[in-house]
Amino acid sequence: MQYGKRINAIVLYLLHYQSLPEKRLSEVMDDLLGVHLATATVVHFSQDYAQHFQCFADAARDHVAAVPVKHPRPSQR
Repeated sequence: MQYGKRINAIVLYLLHYQSLPEKRLSEVMDDLLGVHLATATVVHFSQDYAQHFQCFADAARDHVAAVPVKHPRPSQR
């Protein structure tokens, strides 16, 4: 079964921002919206979006790593 972008967004918000465990998130989706999701589907949503944004995460990491440190430790001078 395919779910729309809004269901994906709700799942990712509840999973990552509200820190709901996968099983409880599946129960909430069923109770509130009547959407029956297996916990494996919740994990799949998260993995798909993580792959989608991997290039952004890599670029952000590289930019942060390249910024000079304002107050380095004595061992880093």
